[in-house]
Amino acid sequence: MRKILVLLMLVNSVLSAQVSISWQKTIGGTNNDFPSYVAQINDGSYIVAGKPGSVDGDFSQTANNNGNWIGKVSESGFLSTSRTVNRDCGSCRKYISSITATSDGGFIIAGNTSLISNFQNYTDSWIIKYNSSMTVQWEKTYEFQNNTLVTTNSITETDSGYVLTGRYWYNTFILKISFQGDELIRK
Repeated sequence: MRKILVLLMLVNSVLSAQVSISWQKTIGGTNNDFPSYVAQINDGSYIVAGKPGSVDGDFSQTANNNGNWIGKVSESGFLSTSRTVNRDCGSCRKYISSITATSDGGFIIAGNTSLISNFQNYTDSWIIKYNSSMTVQWEKTYEFQNNTLVTTNSITETDSGYVLTGRYWYNTFILKISFQGDELIRK
C-alpha cells in the first residue's frame, strides 16, 4: 500500500537547526499517488495538489484515476475536503504545475492543457481560481501561438491580479491577468 505522506515540520530554532514534527498524515489509496504541490492558505490550512494513481481510499472519487487531485488539510492534519480536477477535457489533458495562496483566502492553480491532434502536441496555459471553500470561481486557458508547446511554471499574486511565467518553445513568457482572469499584459 503506497500513499501520499503529508508531513509538516516546524523549525524550533534556526540557529540550532532543531526540527520537530507537529503532525503527519497519510493520504491516498493502494497504488502510487504523486503529490506535487502544497500551499498554506489564510485560514492556516494547506492545499495539496497532485496526481492520484489510486481509485480507492481518499481518491475513491477519481474514476479510472483520470484526474488531478486537490485536498484541503487542516492545521491539525485532518483532510477536510478533496476534489478531483478533471484531467480529461475531451481530446486534451490537463496538468497542474503550480499552486499559490491568494489574499482573498482562496488559492489559484496554474498548469497546462495538452491536445494531441494529427500526431502533434499542442499546449496552452491553464488557470483555475478557487475560493477558500474549494469552489471554482473561474477557469481559463490562454493560447500563445498555434502549434506551440507551452509550459506554465509559476503564478503569483500582485496588487492588481496575477502574473504567470513559463515558456513556449524556447521563449519565456510573462502573462499578467486580472483577479477575474482577464488578460492584461503579455510579454
